[in-house]
Amino acid sequence: LAPYRADCEAGVATRGTRGPIDFLYPGAGAKIYIPIDLAETRSRVVFEAVHRDREATLHWHLDDAYIGTTHTFHQRALDAPAGAHTITVVDLHGNRLSRQFEVLAREQQ
Repeated sequence: LAPYRADCEAGVATRGTRGPIDFLYPGAGAKIYIPIDLAETRSRVVFEAVHRDREATLHWHLDDAYIGTTHTFHQRALDAPAGAHTITVVDLHGNRLSRQFEVLAREQQ
C-alpha cells in the first residue's frame, strides 16, 4: 500500500483510517475450489497480502494456528481442508487483518 498523500491525510482522519495491511487475495467471503492436478495431487491456493511498509514482516495464521512468516513479498501457498476458515496476518507492531473464506469440497462422483 502506498503512503497517503499529505493533502489526503486530513480526510482520512475524519473518515477513520484503514490499517497498513490489506489482502489482495482472497476477497471478502471468497468461496475457493482447490483443484486436483493431472497427477491426481491436490493443488494449493496462493494467498497474498500487502503492507504499507515495504520492509514489513507479516506472520500468517490459519484458523488461529501459526503457518509462517513473510518478508517483502507476502504470499503463502496453502492447501486448506474443505469448510469455513479465517486467514489472519499480523505485523511486528501488532496491526492485524483477518479475512474469512470457504474452501469448497470436491464433488463426489
